Amino acid sequence: MKTYIPQISRRFFQIAFFLLITINHVYSQTLGEAILYSSYDYVGTARMAGVGGAFGALGGDQGAIAINPASLGTYYKSEFIISPMFFGSSSETDFANLTVGSNIAADITFFNMGLVIANKSSSRSKWKTSNFAISHNKLTDFERNIKFQGTSEGSIVQRFAERANGNDLNSLDPFEAGVAYDALALIGPLDGNTYETDIVDGQETMKSQSIRSDGGMSELSLAWAGNYDDKIQLGFSLGIPFLNYSYNKTYSEMAIDEKSRFRALNYLENLTISGSGINFKAGIIAMPVPNLRIGASIASPSNFSLDDEYSTALIYQYIDNQEQSQQGSSESPEGFFSYDFNNPWRSTGSIAYLVKTGEVRGFVSAEIDYLGYTNSSYDLTTESNNPGDFLLQEDLNNQINTQLKNAVNFRAGGELAYDIYRMRAGFQLNGSPYYEDAGRYFSGFSLGAGLRFDKFFFDVAYKNNANQQGYLPFVTKDESSLLLVELTTRNVYIASTLGYMF
Repeated sequence: MKTYIPQISRRFFQIAFFLLITINHVYSQTLGEAILYSSYDYVGTARMAGVGGAFGALGGDQGAIAINPASLGTYYKSEFIISPMFFGSSSETDFANLTVGSNIAADITFFNMGLVIANKSSSRSKWKTSNFAISHNKLTDFERNIKFQGTSEGSIVQRFAERANGNDLNSLDPFEAGVAYDALALIGPLDGNTYETDIVDGQETMKSQSIRSDGGMSELSLAWAGNYDDKIQLGFSLGIPFLNYSYNKTYSEMAIDEKSRFRALNYLENLTISGSGINFKAGIIAMPVPNLRIGASIASPSNFSLDDEYSTALIYQYIDNQEQSQQGSSESPEGFFSYDFNNPWRSTGSIAYLVKTGEVRGFVSAEIDYLGYTNSSYDLTTESNNPGDFLLQEDLNNQINTQLKNAVNFRAGGELAYDIYRMRAGFQLNGSPYYEDAGRYFSGFSLGAGLRFDKFFFDVAYKNNANQQGYLPFVTKDESSLLLVELTTRNVYIASTLGYMF
Protein backbone atom coordinates (compact mmCIF):
# COMPACT_ATOMS: atom_id res chain seq x y z
CA MET A 1 0.00 0.00 0.00
CA LYS A 2 1.34 3.39 -0.95
CA THR A 3 2.27 5.58 2.03
CA TYR A 4 0.53 8.89 2.64
CA ILE A 5 2.78 11.92 2.28
CA PRO A 6 1.74 15.48 3.08
CA GLN A 7 1.06 17.53 -0.03
CA ILE A 8 3.42 20.33 -0.95
CA SER A 9 1.70 23.30 -2.50
CA ARG A 10 2.47 25.02 -5.79
CA ARG A 11 3.22 28.18 -3.79
CA PHE A 12 6.01 26.30 -1.99
CA PHE A 13 7.74 25.51 -5.30
CA GLN A 14 7.42 29.10 -6.46
CA ILE A 15 8.99 30.38 -3.24
CA ALA A 16 11.69 27.72 -3.26
CA PHE A 17 12.72 28.52 -6.81
CA PHE A 18 12.80 32.24 -6.08
CA LEU A 19 15.08 31.64 -3.12
CA LEU A 20 17.40 29.39 -5.07
CA ILE A 21 18.09 32.05 -7.68
CA THR A 22 18.63 34.92 -5.23
CA ILE A 23 21.05 33.55 -2.63
CA ASN A 24 24.77 33.01 -3.02
CA HIS A 25 25.45 30.12 -0.68
CA VAL A 26 24.37 26.54 -0.15
CA TYR A 27 21.76 26.98 2.53
CA SER A 28 20.53 24.67 5.25
CA GLN A 29 17.84 27.13 6.28
CA THR A 30 14.69 25.38 5.05
CA LEU A 31 11.25 24.42 6.24
CA GLY A 32 12.55 20.89 6.84
CA GLU A 33 15.31 22.10 9.13
CA ALA A 34 12.81 24.26 11.05
CA ILE A 35 10.86 21.09 11.83
CA LEU A 36 14.00 19.05 12.51
CA TYR A 37 15.18 21.50 15.17
CA SER A 38 11.73 21.72 16.77
CA SER A 39 10.50 18.11 16.96
CA TYR A 40 12.18 16.55 19.97
CA ASP A 41 12.17 12.77 20.18
CA TYR A 42 13.04 13.03 23.86
CA VAL A 43 13.56 9.68 25.63
CA GLY A 44 14.83 10.72 29.08
CA THR A 45 15.51 7.85 31.47
CA ALA A 46 14.62 4.22 30.84
CA ARG A 47 11.80 4.47 33.39
CA MET A 48 10.31 7.44 31.58
CA ALA A 49 10.77 5.78 28.19
CA GLY A 50 9.02 2.66 29.46
CA VAL A 51 5.80 4.58 30.18
CA GLY A 52 5.86 6.36 26.82
CA GLY A 53 7.27 9.61 28.25
CA ALA A 54 4.08 10.38 30.23
CA PHE A 55 5.72 11.59 33.45
CA GLY A 56 5.02 15.32 33.67
CA ALA A 57 2.56 15.05 36.59
CA LEU A 58 4.56 12.59 38.64
CA GLY A 59 8.16 13.22 39.65
CA GLY A 60 10.83 11.14 41.26
CA ASP A 61 12.45 10.62 37.86
CA GLN A 62 15.08 12.90 36.36
CA GLY A 63 13.79 12.41 32.84
CA ALA A 64 10.60 14.25 33.78
CA ILE A 65 12.47 17.42 34.77
CA ALA A 66 12.98 18.33 31.10
CA ILE A 67 9.18 18.23 30.59
CA ASN A 68 8.00 19.72 33.89
CA PRO A 69 10.69 21.08 36.25
CA ALA A 70 8.15 20.96 39.13
CA SER A 71 8.62 17.18 39.18
CA LEU A 72 11.98 17.78 40.86
CA GLY A 73 10.13 18.80 44.05
CA THR A 74 9.15 15.17 44.71
CA TYR A 75 12.68 14.12 45.74
CA TYR A 76 13.50 13.49 49.40
CA LYS A 77 16.83 11.81 48.63
CA SER A 78 19.72 12.94 46.45
CA GLU A 79 20.38 10.88 43.35
CA PHE A 80 22.88 10.33 40.55
CA ILE A 81 21.93 8.56 37.32
CA ILE A 82 23.46 7.61 34.01
CA SER A 83 21.52 6.31 30.98
CA PRO A 84 23.39 4.60 28.13
CA MET A 85 21.24 3.87 25.10
CA PHE A 86 21.22 2.18 21.72
CA PHE A 87 19.49 4.08 18.92
CA GLY A 88 18.64 2.54 15.56
CA SER A 89 16.93 4.09 12.54
CA SER A 90 15.70 2.34 9.40
CA SER A 91 14.55 4.22 6.30
CA GLU A 92 12.42 3.22 3.33
CA THR A 93 12.04 5.36 0.23
CA ASP A 94 9.56 5.24 -2.62
CA PHE A 95 10.38 7.09 -5.85
CA ALA A 96 8.98 6.46 -9.33
CA ASN A 97 7.28 3.28 -8.03
CA LEU A 98 10.62 1.83 -6.93
CA THR A 99 10.96 1.15 -3.20
CA VAL A 100 14.35 1.04 -1.50
CA GLY A 101 14.25 -0.12 2.11
CA SER A 102 16.23 -1.40 5.09
CA ASN A 103 18.76 1.43 5.11
CA ILE A 104 19.89 1.22 8.72
CA ALA A 105 21.84 3.67 10.89
CA ALA A 106 22.78 3.06 14.52
CA ASP A 107 24.28 4.97 17.42
CA ILE A 108 25.29 4.16 21.01
CA THR A 109 25.24 7.15 23.31
CA PHE A 110 24.39 8.51 26.75
CA PHE A 111 20.90 9.96 26.56
CA ASN A 112 20.75 11.12 30.15
CA MET A 113 23.15 11.92 32.97
CA GLY A 114 22.14 13.90 36.03
CA LEU A 115 22.53 14.78 39.69
CA VAL A 116 19.78 15.78 42.12
CA ILE A 117 20.61 17.48 45.41
CA ALA A 118 17.62 17.06 47.74
CA ASN A 119 17.11 19.45 50.66
CA LYS A 120 14.47 18.71 53.29
CA SER A 121 13.10 21.74 55.08
CA SER A 122 12.59 21.96 58.84
CA SER A 123 9.45 20.39 60.27
CA ARG A 124 8.05 23.86 61.01
CA SER A 125 8.17 25.00 57.38
CA LYS A 126 5.40 24.28 54.90
CA TRP A 127 8.03 24.03 52.18
CA LYS A 128 8.81 20.33 52.45
CA THR A 129 11.66 20.33 49.94
CA SER A 130 13.92 22.74 48.07
CA ASN A 131 15.80 20.70 45.47
CA PHE A 132 18.40 21.41 42.79
CA ALA A 133 19.38 19.38 39.74
CA ILE A 134 21.93 19.51 36.97
CA SER A 135 21.53 17.18 34.04
CA HIS A 136 22.56 16.60 30.45
CA ASN A 137 19.88 15.13 28.21
CA LYS A 138 19.85 14.17 24.57
CA LEU A 139 16.76 15.61 22.92
CA THR A 140 16.95 13.90 19.53
CA ASP A 141 19.31 11.88 17.35
CA PHE A 142 19.99 12.75 13.71
CA GLU A 143 21.63 9.44 12.76
CA ARG A 144 20.12 8.43 9.40
CA ASN A 145 21.06 6.41 6.31
CA ILE A 146 18.78 7.11 3.35
CA LYS A 147 18.88 5.93 -0.27
CA PHE A 148 16.56 6.20 -3.24
CA GLN A 149 16.70 5.17 -6.89
CA GLY A 150 14.39 5.51 -9.89
CA THR A 151 13.88 6.83 -13.41
CA SER A 152 12.16 10.11 -14.30
CA GLU A 153 12.33 13.07 -16.64
CA GLY A 154 14.60 16.00 -15.97
CA SER A 155 18.01 16.50 -14.46
CA ILE A 156 19.72 18.44 -11.70
CA VAL A 157 21.77 20.07 -14.48
CA GLN A 158 18.63 22.03 -15.37
CA ARG A 159 18.71 23.50 -11.88
CA PHE A 160 22.35 24.53 -12.34
CA ALA A 161 21.43 26.27 -15.62
CA GLU A 162 18.55 28.13 -13.96
CA ARG A 163 20.91 29.38 -11.26
CA ALA A 164 23.44 30.44 -13.89
CA ASN A 165 21.08 32.22 -16.32
CA GLY A 166 21.43 36.00 -16.29
CA ASN A 167 24.91 35.93 -14.74
CA ASP A 168 28.29 36.34 -16.33
CA LEU A 169 31.07 33.92 -15.48
CA ASN A 170 32.37 36.07 -12.64
CA SER A 171 28.93 36.13 -11.00
CA LEU A 172 28.19 32.42 -10.93
CA ASP A 173 27.65 31.14 -7.40
CA PRO A 174 30.61 28.92 -6.48
CA PHE A 175 28.60 26.04 -4.98
CA GLU A 176 26.20 25.03 -7.76
CA ALA A 177 26.31 27.00 -11.03
CA GLY A 178 30.04 27.62 -10.60
CA VAL A 179 31.04 24.01 -10.03
CA ALA A 180 28.67 22.95 -12.84
CA TYR A 181 30.34 25.32 -15.31
CA ASP A 182 33.86 24.34 -14.24
CA ALA A 183 32.94 20.64 -14.54
CA LEU A 184 31.74 21.28 -18.14
CA ALA A 185 28.07 20.59 -17.36
CA LEU A 186 27.00 24.05 -18.63
CA ILE A 187 27.52 25.49 -22.11
CA GLY A 188 27.82 29.27 -22.38
CA PRO A 189 27.45 32.02 -21.64
CA LEU A 190 25.31 32.64 -24.73
CA ASP A 191 23.27 35.73 -25.67
CA GLY A 192 21.85 37.43 -22.57
CA ASN A 193 24.14 35.40 -20.31
CA THR A 194 22.05 32.26 -20.80
CA TYR A 195 23.41 28.71 -20.51
CA GLU A 196 22.56 25.43 -22.21
CA THR A 197 22.96 21.81 -21.13
CA ASP A 198 23.35 18.42 -22.74
CA ILE A 199 19.91 17.44 -21.41
CA VAL A 200 17.03 17.72 -23.91
CA ASP A 201 13.40 18.35 -23.00
CA GLY A 202 11.60 15.22 -21.84
CA GLN A 203 14.83 13.20 -21.47
CA GLU A 204 14.66 10.51 -18.79
CA THR A 205 17.63 9.69 -16.57
CA MET A 206 18.28 7.11 -13.90
CA LYS A 207 18.56 8.96 -10.58
CA SER A 208 19.83 7.87 -7.18
CA GLN A 209 21.02 9.47 -3.98
CA SER A 210 22.55 8.35 -0.71
CA ILE A 211 22.37 10.53 2.39
CA ARG A 212 24.33 9.85 5.55
CA SER A 213 23.58 12.15 8.47
CA ASP A 214 24.59 12.15 12.11
CA GLY A 215 24.68 14.32 15.20
CA GLY A 216 21.84 15.37 17.45
CA MET A 217 20.50 17.89 19.91
CA SER A 218 21.26 17.76 23.63
CA GLU A 219 20.61 20.08 26.54
CA LEU A 220 22.41 21.05 29.72
CA SER A 221 19.76 21.89 32.31
CA LEU A 222 19.89 23.63 35.70
CA ALA A 223 16.68 23.28 37.70
CA TRP A 224 15.09 24.12 41.05
CA ALA A 225 11.81 22.91 42.52
CA GLY A 226 10.06 22.87 45.86
CA ASN A 227 7.15 21.05 47.49
CA TYR A 228 4.74 23.27 49.43
CA ASP A 229 2.74 21.44 52.09
CA ASP A 230 2.31 18.36 49.88
CA LYS A 231 -0.27 20.34 47.91
CA ILE A 232 1.69 22.21 45.27
CA GLN A 233 5.07 21.74 43.62
CA LEU A 234 6.71 24.58 41.71
CA GLY A 235 9.77 24.35 39.49
CA PHE A 236 11.93 26.37 37.12
CA SER A 237 14.83 25.49 34.84
CA LEU A 238 17.38 27.09 32.58
CA GLY A 239 18.30 25.06 29.52
CA ILE A 240 21.32 25.40 27.26
CA PRO A 241 20.67 23.28 24.16
CA PHE A 242 23.49 22.23 21.84
CA LEU A 243 22.97 21.35 18.19
CA ASN A 244 25.36 19.36 16.03
CA TYR A 245 24.14 18.13 12.66
CA SER A 246 26.04 17.04 9.58
CA TYR A 247 25.29 15.21 6.38
CA ASN A 248 27.03 13.92 3.27
CA LYS A 249 24.88 13.61 0.16
CA THR A 250 25.88 11.89 -3.07
CA TYR A 251 23.41 12.48 -5.90
CA SER A 252 23.92 10.55 -9.15
CA GLU A 253 22.37 10.49 -12.62
CA MET A 254 22.96 8.17 -15.56
CA ALA A 255 21.72 8.44 -19.13
CA ILE A 256 19.27 5.83 -20.41
CA ASP A 257 19.39 6.87 -24.09
CA GLU A 258 22.70 5.68 -25.52
CA LYS A 259 22.58 8.49 -28.09
CA SER A 260 22.47 11.21 -25.44
CA ARG A 261 25.47 13.54 -25.14
CA PHE A 262 25.03 13.41 -21.39
CA ARG A 263 26.32 10.20 -19.85
CA ALA A 264 26.52 10.48 -16.04
CA LEU A 265 27.18 12.78 -13.07
CA ASN A 266 27.87 12.69 -9.35
CA TYR A 267 27.07 15.76 -7.24
CA LEU A 268 28.37 15.79 -3.66
CA GLU A 269 27.16 18.03 -0.83
CA ASN A 270 28.77 18.27 2.60
CA LEU A 271 27.26 20.31 5.43
CA THR A 272 28.00 20.71 9.13
CA ILE A 273 25.75 22.79 11.41
CA SER A 274 26.70 23.56 15.00
CA GLY A 275 25.60 25.97 17.67
CA SER A 276 23.89 26.46 21.00
CA GLY A 277 20.98 28.34 22.49
CA ILE A 278 19.09 29.12 25.66
CA ASN A 279 15.57 28.50 26.98
CA PHE A 280 13.51 28.64 30.14
CA LYS A 281 10.89 26.30 31.58
CA ALA A 282 8.39 26.66 34.40
CA GLY A 283 6.01 24.09 35.82
CA ILE A 284 3.50 23.28 38.53
CA ILE A 285 2.08 20.07 39.96
CA ALA A 286 -1.08 20.17 42.06
CA MET A 287 -2.06 17.39 44.48
CA PRO A 288 -5.73 18.14 45.31
CA VAL A 289 -6.32 14.65 46.74
CA PRO A 290 -3.73 12.09 47.92
CA ASN A 291 -3.72 9.90 44.79
CA LEU A 292 -4.27 12.50 42.07
CA ARG A 293 -1.56 14.59 40.37
CA ILE A 294 -2.25 17.37 37.87
CA GLY A 295 0.67 19.07 36.12
CA ALA A 296 1.22 21.92 33.70
CA SER A 297 4.40 23.37 32.24
CA ILE A 298 5.58 25.79 29.58
CA ALA A 299 8.88 25.95 27.72
CA SER A 300 10.11 29.07 25.97
CA PRO A 301 11.58 28.90 22.47
CA SER A 302 15.24 27.97 22.28
CA ASN A 303 17.11 30.86 20.69
CA PHE A 304 19.88 29.15 18.68
CA SER A 305 22.98 30.80 17.26
CA LEU A 306 24.11 28.50 14.45
CA ASP A 307 27.11 28.21 12.14
CA ASP A 308 27.11 26.38 8.81
CA GLU A 309 30.18 24.97 7.06
CA TYR A 310 29.53 23.56 3.59
CA SER A 311 31.09 22.51 0.30
CA THR A 312 30.08 20.85 -2.97
CA ALA A 313 31.74 18.96 -5.81
CA LEU A 314 30.66 17.71 -9.23
CA ILE A 315 31.94 15.03 -11.59
CA TYR A 316 30.34 15.21 -15.04
CA GLN A 317 30.68 12.81 -18.00
CA TYR A 318 29.54 13.51 -21.59
CA ILE A 319 30.21 12.70 -25.27
CA ASP A 320 31.90 15.48 -27.26
CA ASN A 321 31.39 16.40 -30.94
CA GLN A 322 33.97 13.83 -31.97
CA GLU A 323 31.94 11.18 -30.11
CA GLN A 324 34.68 10.81 -27.54
CA SER A 325 33.95 10.29 -23.85
CA GLN A 326 34.95 13.28 -21.73
CA GLN A 327 34.89 14.06 -18.03
CA GLY A 328 35.01 17.27 -16.07
CA SER A 329 35.22 17.83 -12.33
CA SER A 330 35.18 20.74 -9.92
CA GLU A 331 35.13 21.46 -6.20
CA SER A 332 33.71 24.49 -4.46
CA PRO A 333 35.54 26.49 -1.80
CA GLU A 334 34.63 26.00 1.86
CA GLY A 335 31.61 28.11 2.75
CA PHE A 336 30.62 29.59 6.11
CA PHE A 337 27.38 31.23 7.25
CA SER A 338 26.08 32.32 10.68
CA TYR A 339 22.46 32.93 11.63
CA ASP A 340 19.84 32.54 14.40
CA PHE A 341 16.84 30.26 14.71
CA ASN A 342 14.01 30.21 17.27
CA ASN A 343 12.07 26.98 17.70
CA PRO A 344 8.46 26.92 19.01
CA TRP A 345 6.85 27.56 22.35
CA ARG A 346 5.83 24.28 23.97
CA SER A 347 3.19 23.77 26.67
CA THR A 348 2.28 20.51 28.40
CA GLY A 349 -0.68 19.41 30.48
CA SER A 350 -0.55 16.13 32.39
CA ILE A 351 -2.51 14.02 34.85
CA ALA A 352 -1.64 10.92 36.85
CA TYR A 353 -3.43 8.67 39.32
CA LEU A 354 -1.68 6.50 41.89
CA VAL A 355 -3.14 3.06 42.56
CA LYS A 356 -2.56 0.40 45.22
CA THR A 357 -4.12 -3.04 45.60
CA GLY A 358 -2.64 -5.14 48.37
CA GLU A 359 1.08 -5.33 47.82
CA VAL A 360 0.82 -4.13 44.21
CA ARG A 361 1.31 -0.43 43.61
CA GLY A 362 1.48 1.65 40.48
CA PHE A 363 0.15 4.57 38.46
CA VAL A 364 -1.48 5.51 35.19
CA SER A 365 -0.52 8.78 33.52
CA ALA A 366 -1.34 10.80 30.42
CA GLU A 367 -0.23 14.12 28.97
CA ILE A 368 -0.64 16.40 25.98
CA ASP A 369 1.93 18.68 24.34
CA TYR A 370 0.97 21.74 22.32
CA LEU A 371 3.73 22.96 19.97
CA GLY A 372 3.46 26.35 18.32
CA TYR A 373 5.32 25.56 15.09
CA THR A 374 4.06 28.74 13.43
CA ASN A 375 6.02 30.77 16.01
CA SER A 376 9.35 29.39 14.78
CA SER A 377 11.51 31.87 12.91
CA TYR A 378 14.85 32.38 11.17
CA ASP A 379 17.08 35.45 11.46
CA LEU A 380 19.65 35.32 8.65
CA THR A 381 20.87 38.90 9.02
CA THR A 382 22.73 38.63 12.33
CA GLU A 383 26.07 38.69 10.52
CA SER A 384 24.98 39.39 6.95
CA ASN A 385 23.84 42.50 5.08
CA ASN A 386 23.27 40.62 1.82
CA PRO A 387 19.84 41.60 0.39
CA GLY A 388 19.37 38.01 -0.80
CA ASP A 389 19.69 36.73 2.77
CA PHE A 390 17.05 39.20 3.93
CA LEU A 391 14.67 38.05 1.18
CA LEU A 392 15.38 34.43 2.05
CA GLN A 393 14.63 35.15 5.72
CA GLU A 394 11.29 36.77 4.89
CA ASP A 395 10.21 33.97 2.58
CA LEU A 396 11.30 31.20 4.95
CA ASN A 397 9.35 32.74 7.81
CA ASN A 398 6.38 33.14 5.47
CA GLN A 399 6.64 29.43 4.63
CA ILE A 400 6.61 28.61 8.34
CA ASN A 401 3.46 30.68 8.80
CA THR A 402 1.63 29.28 5.77
CA GLN A 403 2.92 25.72 5.39
CA LEU A 404 3.03 24.70 9.07
CA LYS A 405 0.42 24.53 11.79
CA ASN A 406 0.50 24.15 15.53
CA ALA A 407 0.55 20.49 16.55
CA VAL A 408 -0.54 18.28 19.44
CA ASN A 409 1.29 15.24 20.82
CA PHE A 410 -0.27 12.71 23.18
CA ARG A 411 1.43 10.26 25.55
CA ALA A 412 0.03 7.72 28.02
CA GLY A 413 1.51 4.96 30.13
CA GLY A 414 1.56 3.13 33.41
CA GLU A 415 3.68 1.21 35.91
CA LEU A 416 3.06 -1.72 38.24
CA ALA A 417 5.34 -2.34 41.23
CA TYR A 418 5.63 -5.42 43.41
CA ASP A 419 8.39 -5.67 45.97
CA ILE A 420 11.59 -4.69 44.06
CA TYR A 421 10.13 -5.38 40.60
CA ARG A 422 8.68 -2.87 38.12
CA MET A 423 6.81 -3.40 34.85
CA ARG A 424 5.87 -0.56 32.46
CA ALA A 425 4.15 0.14 29.14
CA GLY A 426 3.34 3.26 27.17
CA PHE A 427 1.90 4.69 23.97
CA GLN A 428 2.36 7.93 22.03
CA LEU A 429 0.81 9.85 19.13
CA ASN A 430 2.69 12.71 17.46
CA GLY A 431 0.81 15.18 15.30
CA SER A 432 2.18 16.25 11.92
CA PRO A 433 3.26 19.93 11.79
CA TYR A 434 2.23 20.38 8.13
CA TYR A 435 -0.87 22.48 7.45
CA GLU A 436 -2.00 20.26 4.57
CA ASP A 437 -1.48 17.18 6.73
CA ALA A 438 -4.14 18.13 9.30
CA GLY A 439 -5.36 15.20 11.37
CA ARG A 440 -2.34 13.04 10.60
CA TYR A 441 -0.63 11.37 13.59
CA PHE A 442 2.33 9.02 13.89
CA SER A 443 2.29 6.41 16.63
CA GLY A 444 4.78 4.56 18.81
CA PHE A 445 4.80 2.28 21.82
CA SER A 446 7.17 1.30 24.61
CA LEU A 447 7.79 -1.42 27.18
CA GLY A 448 9.99 -1.35 30.26
CA ALA A 449 11.07 -3.09 33.45
CA GLY A 450 13.12 -2.23 36.51
CA LEU A 451 14.56 -3.23 39.86
CA ARG A 452 14.54 -1.05 43.01
CA PHE A 453 16.87 -1.61 45.96
CA ASP A 454 17.64 0.51 49.02
CA LYS A 455 20.24 2.70 47.30
CA PHE A 456 20.48 1.40 43.75
CA PHE A 457 18.02 0.99 40.91
CA PHE A 458 18.24 -0.32 37.37
CA ASP A 459 15.75 0.19 34.53
CA VAL A 460 15.53 -0.95 30.92
CA ALA A 461 13.10 0.04 28.16
CA TYR A 462 12.28 -0.53 24.52
CA LYS A 463 10.66 2.29 22.54
CA ASN A 464 9.83 2.73 18.87
CA ASN A 465 8.06 5.25 16.63
CA ALA A 466 7.65 6.06 12.95
CA ASN A 467 7.07 9.07 10.73
CA GLN A 468 6.56 9.83 7.04
CA GLN A 469 7.47 12.84 4.95
CA GLY A 470 8.20 14.05 1.44
CA TYR A 471 11.73 14.84 0.33
CA LEU A 472 12.90 16.93 -2.67
CA PRO A 473 16.52 16.23 -3.73
CA PHE A 474 16.52 19.49 -5.70
CA VAL A 475 14.12 22.20 -6.91
CA THR A 476 13.72 23.57 -10.45
CA LYS A 477 11.41 26.07 -12.12
CA ASP A 478 9.88 23.27 -14.17
CA GLU A 479 7.58 21.47 -11.73
CA SER A 480 7.42 18.41 -13.99
CA SER A 481 11.11 17.82 -13.21
CA LEU A 482 10.65 17.86 -9.43
CA LEU A 483 11.46 14.61 -7.68
CA LEU A 484 9.19 13.91 -4.72
CA VAL A 485 10.65 11.00 -2.77
CA GLU A 486 8.38 9.39 -0.19
CA LEU A 487 10.37 8.69 2.98
CA THR A 488 9.30 6.48 5.89
CA THR A 489 11.56 6.41 8.95
CA ARG A 490 11.28 4.01 11.90
CA ASN A 491 13.26 4.67 15.08
CA VAL A 492 14.08 2.18 17.83
CA TYR A 493 15.51 2.96 21.27
CA ILE A 494 16.86 0.43 23.75
CA ALA A 495 17.50 2.36 26.95
CA SER A 496 18.98 1.55 30.34
CA THR A 497 19.39 3.66 33.46
CA LEU A 498 21.56 2.99 36.49
CA GLY A 499 20.93 5.15 39.57
CA TYR A 500 22.35 5.64 43.04
CA MET A 501 20.41 7.33 45.88
CA PHE A 502 22.16 8.98 48.84
